[in-house]
Amino acid sequence: VEVIPLKKIIANTLRRFVVNLIYWFSMISVVVIDSRLEFKKEFLSLLKELGVLRIVTSLYNPKANSINERGHYLISIALRKIKKKGKLR
Repeated sequence: VEVIPLKKIIANTLRRFVVNLIYWFSMISVVVIDSRLEFKKEFLSLLKELGVLRIVTSLYNPKANSINERGHYLISIALRKIKKKGKLR
């Protein structure tokens, strides 16, 4: 799992994030996204351009969401600690 704090979630920022992941870790083969992605058209276009398989989950799946949200909770705690130390851009 790779995480980066974003002030604005826009297609261009996400594109740069994905390209940076590829530079660091090699090509991405699969991306799992939910069906409510804000800028779906641009992101799906990028995945198609890169030949990345996408798996779209249902908008609400209690069992899967609880696992996913637990990860988000831990990430948010870490980001708050970093922000308090003034290391967050």
